[in-house]
Amino acid sequence: MSAAAILSRIGAALAAALIALAVWWWLAPPDVLARGFLLAFALWCGFPLGSLALVMIHTLTAGRWGDRLAPLLRAGALLVPLAALAFVPIALTLPALYPWAAVPGSIPHDVQAHYLNVPFFLVRAAVALVGWSVLGVLFGLGRGNRLIAALGLVFHGLAVSAIAVDWFLSVAPDYVSTAFGMLTAARQILIALAVAAVIAPRRLGRGTSDLAGLVMMGVLGVVYLELMSFIVAWYGDLPYKAAWYLDRSGGWGIAIGVAAALAVAALAMLTSASVRETTAGLRTAGALVLGALAIHTVWLIAPSWPDAPATLVPATLVPAALGLAVLVLASLAVVVVPAHDAVLDDEEPRREAERPLGLAAFLALSAASIAVYFRARPEETAPASREAEQEEHEDHEEAPTDEMTDRATPESPAIAGRPVLVTLFGFFAFVAVCLIGGYVYLFQVMGGYVASPAVHPAPPRLQISPTEDLDRFLAAQRATLDGYAWVDRDRGIARIPIDEAMRAITARGADAYRALEQPEITPTPGSRAGDDR
Repeated sequence: MSAAAILSRIGAALAAALIALAVWWWLAPPDVLARGFLLAFALWCGFPLGSLALVMIHTLTAGRWGDRLAPLLRAGALLVPLAALAFVPIALTLPALYPWAAVPGSIPHDVQAHYLNVPFFLVRAAVALVGWSVLGVLFGLGRGNRLIAALGLVFHGLAVSAIAVDWFLSVAPDYVSTAFGMLTAARQILIALAVAAVIAPRRLGRGTSDLAGLVMMGVLGVVYLELMSFIVAWYGDLPYKAAWYLDRSGGWGIAIGVAAALAVAALAMLTSASVRETTAGLRTAGALVLGALAIHTVWLIAPSWPDAPATLVPATLVPAALGLAVLVLASLAVVVVPAHDAVLDDEEPRREAERPLGLAAFLALSAASIAVYFRARPEETAPASREAEQEEHEDHEEAPTDEMTDRATPESPAIAGRPVLVTLFGFFAFVAVCLIGGYVYLFQVMGGYVASPAVHPAPPRLQISPTEDLDRFLAAQRATLDGYAWVDRDRGIARIPIDEAMRAITARGADAYRALEQPEITPTPGSRAGDDR
């Protein structure tokens, strides 16, 4: 199928998705549409940002894995400006997405005054998107060098740490996670690898096995970070962290269980050498990973909205699917045709990316249409024919020597799947047995939790809350100075507020320093005069 035919079909599907999105926008409440688009954007933006990160990493480290994937990843990096444009609807609907934007007093005053406020939020987003767009264009056109890649990775690490919290985690502003930025960066790289696995051409050669290994390592990395975040939160037993995970239990727990099952199925496929080296198997595993990441994205964000269970299905998922379709179709118009042409044009990978002849884009996410056109041109200087190049290479080829013959052959990239799976299932079985045994011992043998009596150390004790102790001390002092109280009821001596006492003494004038007259003591019945009481 020609490039024009592919672009024509993509344009028709894109127009249909936009019409459906416009109809749903007319029927559904605006906040539901905004939430659905945020879910779609959270999943889709991982592809351009993850592609940009991978291209910068490959520019620094080189390697066979990036040579074959360079056309796909560089075309993905060129989508970063589209991500900046796609963020505009989110910026215009902040109160529908974030409670701190809808109700300013819902978070601590110092946090809102110095960080989590609308102007500063937009400034951080603009700086990150502009920086990412510049890097995406540079590396997408093949003009980035190792110095720019090193500086770009530093910028990317700082930007994704702040933006991940702003865009996604601040839907629940009471929850704080220092690992969320790293988790988001790992998710973006995994999304880019999974998309590359799904749309990769058939003639990747040895790059198929390399890409499969990268996808497998990406899945293990994301699972590790998510699991460690949960274990740290569980061990810390802090109320706000427990509340965040409790909001994602119940039905949401079933959803994340499905995502985990999809990830395990993808890992099981990728551990098989026969699957790793086939394009069909790689695409199936990539699709499973994308499905798991889509569910994980909804699980991370949607439960933080107060009415999520009532409006999520289908009110929020429908615009999420439509928004994702719009973004994906616009991306395909940029990526599929030039990337496939670039990969299939040569049998061997090229070190330099092909220089595009032109890039024209007309994008409108509001109501009407999005049309993206990209055309790649091979380098001007190329060998006259592949046969001549092969003959020239054979003429200069050295005869094998004894040293070359004795060299060890490279290790096979295949992984022994059965030992890995046995180890994994054995570990999980061991953990399950320990948990069940601990539960039986605690509730069947010990009879449940036993509350230990409070044991206080001998005085003097350390202050648990010096600020509260100082506040109580000052309040007691103010009550003594400003209140009324009996000092000796039998003698008729009372304490009055300090201000009133000062006015009374001042009113005496010259007699202010004379001793006050003592009140006469009236003997109580049954007592003797002069009896000291």
